Amino acid sequence: MARPRARILWSEPGNPSDAGARTLGMTPRRFGRALHKIKAANDLSGADRVIIYSDGSVTDEQGELLGNLYDED
Repeated sequence: MARPRARILWSEPGNPSDAGARTLGMTPRRFGRALHKIKAANDLSGADRVIIYSDGSVTDEQGELLGNLYDED
């Protein structure tokens, strides 16, 4: 089954804004920690570009699913 389409919240270089965290109902601290965990689990550095979606999913630039922000503690 295909993943439902979610809206892109962030796809720019650099750090996502706090507004992205608030849109997902997370504190900026929780959001940042979850994103760093996802990147580390996929052998990416903080500088590697990812795409963050409105359902919390995170993909690389090629669209490969890396994880979901809601799944990280």
